[in-house]
Amino acid sequence: MAATKEAMSTTHLNMPSTMVELPHRLIILIQLRMIPAITKRGRKTIALTVDEYQNVTSTKSENPLFCAVARQPVSVHTYAGSKDFQRYHHGLFNGSGCSEVAPYYINHVMLIVGYDSFGPGLDYRIVKNSWGKTWGEQGYIKIKRNIGHHLGVCNINCWGYYPTKKNVKLDSAT
Repeated sequence: MAATKEAMSTTHLNMPSTMVELPHRLIILIQLRMIPAITKRGRKTIALTVDEYQNVTSTKSENPLFCAVARQPVSVHTYAGSKDFQRYHHGLFNGSGCSEVAPYYINHVMLIVGYDSFGPGLDYRIVKNSWGKTWGEQGYIKIKRNIGHHLGVCNINCWGYYPTKKNVKLDSAT
């Protein structure tokens, strides 16, 4: 069920929704390049709008987030305050510097675009950061998943969202 403004009046931290939702919704749209997403068809320009967003947060496992990413990119909140995260340049990030972070403490938004594995026990998410191509691996980080903790590395499983469209109806603009 898609979350609307009315249905999501507070988060599970009991914070007013405007503190988390509104900036997050804007970041989702910017990261997915949907402000505005425009395509040309012949001589007509067609703009895509987003009606709602779906929350894929789970307090029990990371499976809902994994399944959502299998369908489309998912915007997530995470903790990015550790020096190891900020200085990441390649390889598998396993959460160094995040072990003492309080549950649900987040300070950054990124976009999970996929997942892969280096082998048994080395599963990871492919995550796009907003710090430019000079950070990480051309702007991406490989964050370990299946770590045995429902909040994930640096609380990445706490809040995940993706945009949805109620009616697939494109408005034509000239």
